[in-house]
Amino acid sequence: MTKNNLVKIMLSWILLQMSCLAQSAQPLPPAIKAFCDMAFSGKIARNGALFNSGGSIVKGVPSRRIVAYKLGAQNDYLWYEHGGKHYHQHLVKFSNTPPYEVKASYVFDSTRDKTIQQLIKDTRFLDTHLTNHCGL
Repeated sequence: MTKNNLVKIMLSWILLQMSCLAQSAQPLPPAIKAFCDMAFSGKIARNGALFNSGGSIVKGVPSRRIVAYKLGAQNDYLWYEHGGKHYHQHLVKFSNTPPYEVKASYVFDSTRDKTIQQLIKDTRFLDTHLTNHCGL
């Protein structure tokens, strides 16, 4: 790996972390908050916050953590980590009006995508990780 490539990777990582911190400092948009309240009883950590990522459970700490979200005209997307014995991630597409109906749910261990926009556009990846359960 060249020095230039390493610098590019480090800058990308720093920008991603800054984006995550900016998103975690803001209140959740109403539809995202309402969906999290409905689906997880509000028990989901914000991006960058502590959550139970592995098999060792800390009482009172959520087992899920928001990675990112994207708001749309009719549907919103929520990308989150789900900890426990088998760590994995979810992407949920849902209507952004009550009753916040899940339109699609994807489950995966990891992805090469760094942003939710990239993940949503990666239809080949998503098609192979579509699940028929609610994904919550």
